[in-house]
Amino acid sequence: MNRVIINLYPVSQGGGLQNALSFLNFLVSDPRKDKVIVLVRANSVLELNCNKNNINYISIKDSFLGRLKVELYLARQVSKVFKADTFFTLFGNTPLVKPQCLTISGFAFSNIIESDVDFWGFLPFYQKVIKQLKDKMRLYLSKRGDILILETEHLKKQAEINKTFDFNKLCVVKMAPSSILNELYELPKPKKSKIKKILYLSGPHPNKNIHKLAVIFQYNENFKLYVTLPMGDYLEQVIKSFEYYGISEQLVNLGPVSPGDVPSIISSVDAMINIATLESFSNNWVEAWASNRLLIVIEKEYVRSSCNNAAVYIDITDGKNAARNIEHAFETSALYIEWGIHELSRLPSPRQRYDEFWKVINA
Repeated sequence: MNRVIINLYPVSQGGGLQNALSFLNFLVSDPRKDKVIVLVRANSVLELNCNKNNINYISIKDSFLGRLKVELYLARQVSKVFKADTFFTLFGNTPLVKPQCLTISGFAFSNIIESDVDFWGFLPFYQKVIKQLKDKMRLYLSKRGDILILETEHLKKQAEINKTFDFNKLCVVKMAPSSILNELYELPKPKKSKIKKILYLSGPHPNKNIHKLAVIFQYNENFKLYVTLPMGDYLEQVIKSFEYYGISEQLVNLGPVSPGDVPSIISSVDAMINIATLESFSNNWVEAWASNRLLIVIEKEYVRSSCNNAAVYIDITDGKNAARNIEHAFETSALYIEWGIHELSRLPSPRQRYDEFWKVINA
């Protein structure tokens, strides 16, 4: 049986954290567990999970120096001492000092693949250059890996067209709802109400375009946006955008939420929204479908390829028509929810996704 190092150190929040916890939930009862060591951040929910479930792990300080330790020394050293056959990074790149074994990485940096999108265009010149240099380093490190896992056929196709990874072996392991969110399937349907609560479950990143929603919400006083942002510059930008249009009362910030609290938050809203400039695959999509909530998305090719008819598409540059489209979608939400169930049925279950990862690891 292969000895495997599961590198979860790059994972800290959001959908990546949900999927990491889902992976660990299945590893607990897996006979292969004794042949696995997991790398995690110290004092994280992932470390707590490993400790609670007797999963072998090594914790590394959550800091820049901790990251350097993993990249420059620890990944190779642990692989050598553990006599690992495979070094698997769930989301991230191959370590800078490559382990002397098979390396597999889950690649979710869609902006590197879809290079025609000016992903960092909102930044000042020098900050943009720094981000682009970091992306070049991520690409370089990923190219050094043996196998790269993408989340959608769309990204694989784009990577092949753009020759992003040269001759690297690419494979697709499709997304699935995290196993820690099984409660979503049991949530009651939203209660009928004049006020429509719309949830944007996301961290603070300008490419999420949350600050652009005020332009749309100004046209319907019954729309209320719920966000999950930490205190900081981006939240201030969002707040100011709603203040500018005189609709501050239509914005509610819940603050960051833990993965376990996601079902209860979704249960209190009528719809979910994601209008990001670019995503690899959004957990928001499957969360909306699993919970029978209306899904509102941006009109982009990457979204169409994954959501098909299971969402209402809006043009965020046309606030008035976008508001009308959302209002009409609420009136016909049953149809979108039916399509959501259909799209969900085409995706693997959390257990199937876990098994697909092991198929790649053992290939």
